[in-house]
Amino acid sequence: MRYFLTNVLPNPFETYHRDLIFSIAERFSKLIETKEQAIPTHFTLKYEFETDNIAQVEAILEQFVKSHQSTQVSLGGFDKFGELVVFVKVNLSESAKATFDNLIDTLSGLSWMQWQQHDGKNLHFHSTIAEECTGLDKAVMEFIKDKEQHFESSFDNITIFVETGKTEHGYPKWEIYKRFNFNA
Repeated sequence: MRYFLTNVLPNPFETYHRDLIFSIAERFSKLIETKEQAIPTHFTLKYEFETDNIAQVEAILEQFVKSHQSTQVSLGGFDKFGELVVFVKVNLSESAKATFDNLIDTLSGLSWMQWQQHDGKNLHFHSTIAEECTGLDKAVMEFIKDKEQHFESSFDNITIFVETGKTEHGYPKWEIYKRFNFNA
């Protein structure tokens, strides 16, 4: 099965993020992927990987969160990856970045774990609001420029998402599999 790891983000950012996704999909009828997938608001910690033994990852994460504390992240401003993805910027505090680096070091101990080019310590933290934007990326950036807000939140959980099928238009459908909360 396919999984990925995230930090799920709460309100008020959750509502703001969802409103951005819906307003973009309404304005640009071609940009429905992010809306249709309806993935809970998050920033990614580890991109997709496949395993038949998620229990091994669960055991690692259960121990990891016991020995780490919640840390601060700042959310706000917009950017994009080339023409493909538009997102809200996620900035980790020094302590959050240290926790993330420790998580990657821990996961790197799994010899079977798959790593992508922009994965691991090369990850660019973000919260996606539109995907497959080729040809529309500049218009989307113009459309959202007056919607910028800033939030303080926490890197306080590691949540496993599992792919459960496909959406109506064939996009991967992801659901929360299990959430691990850091010590307070």
